[in-house]
Amino acid sequence: MNLDLLGAVVDTSPIDVSITAHSGQGQILGNIVTDLANLFNNLPNQPLNIDTLNQKLGNLLNLVNNALGGIPAATVPTVQPAAGQILNLTVPALNLNLLGLLVQTTPINVNADAEAGSGNLLGNVLTSLLGTLDATPDKVAQLNNTLNSVLAKVVGALERRAPDGGAPTWSPRCRRRCRRCSTRRWWRRPARRHRSST
Repeated sequence: MNLDLLGAVVDTSPIDVSITAHSGQGQILGNIVTDLANLFNNLPNQPLNIDTLNQKLGNLLNLVNNALGGIPAATVPTVQPAAGQILNLTVPALNLNLLGLLVQTTPINVNADAEAGSGNLLGNVLTSLLGTLDATPDKVAQLNNTLNSVLAKVVGALERRAPDGGAPTWSPRCRRRCRRCSTRRWWRRPARRHRSST
């Protein structure tokens, strides 16, 4: 990256991002990403239409729900059918505590609509594609709602809190004078006091 921001020059070396999914026992996110990557392996041997896509995504959602059990999903709005709608995704708000690093976002919405008309080349192509796939507004809304449900379940799993419902609490004495309370074993006994060496 090489930027000149009103006289402030910013140079960086090449930035590479590599994301690898490892599947296996207990590898929940890795299993979900692996299943998603292999979701459409058999499509070349099947007629491509919106019903096939919805069936495949429904199967993925069932796998996610089975893998994550009773973990509640994050809240996402329901997508309503709309003419020309292609994509209406919502990444729920994140509120994560990563070993003391707080990551918070507002909901992220990604919308894409096809607008047909004179000179609207890409819009006309996408509108024709929706017709070829028999993608009625109701079926497209179903597809988007399924995708949003998968995202909501994954975000809900990421945000799952400690068994006591939140961060650990300490007695005033422990907060001032003892480091041992910062370990996980004290999370379930927030009211317990102990002596600290001084």
